[in-house]
Amino acid sequence: MPPVSEVPTTLPPVSEVPTTLPPATVPTTETPVPSSAVPTSSAGEFSTDENGNIDLHVELPDANGTMVVSTEKSNAYIRIVSEQRGLNTNLLIAVYTVPQTGQNYVFEFKNAESRTADGIRRVYLIDQNDKIVSVAAAADAEKENCSTTENWFCMNVLIKKMIFPKIEPEIQ
Repeated sequence: MPPVSEVPTTLPPVSEVPTTLPPATVPTTETPVPSSAVPTSSAGEFSTDENGNIDLHVELPDANGTMVVSTEKSNAYIRIVSEQRGLNTNLLIAVYTVPQTGQNYVFEFKNAESRTADGIRRVYLIDQNDKIVSVAAAADAEKENCSTTENWFCMNVLIKKMIFPKIEPEIQ
């Protein structure tokens, strides 16, 4: 280090520095969606209203048989679920079509006294080979062979809003 007497007392000239900066671009959290990217409402698509709410339009396919509801303990589908899962048959009802289409459901209720849409615990899908292929459930941890989104859609839209209201008079 040089002695204090040798340290300059004045600073060299400073080049001119601009005092204003160009306007900054502030990133936004919303990404605009071109209007052509939002589908219009038709079967299997969605639309949004002026408030941004999404309307999922779902149409069921045409009926391909007669829907049958059974609470009989001897019903083949109730027996399949009862035997494979060790469940009390009083908690189960079967919903299936005649002729056979492979879309056979067994509803399991939380208790036998309250067979309501909110009382559904699980719904078992049984194929034409009498195999349980998936389970939709009120508790996400009990679902089988379906994603969380599929489980939610099955329980809250297909089962509770579409199928259950049609069979409710037959199971009370």
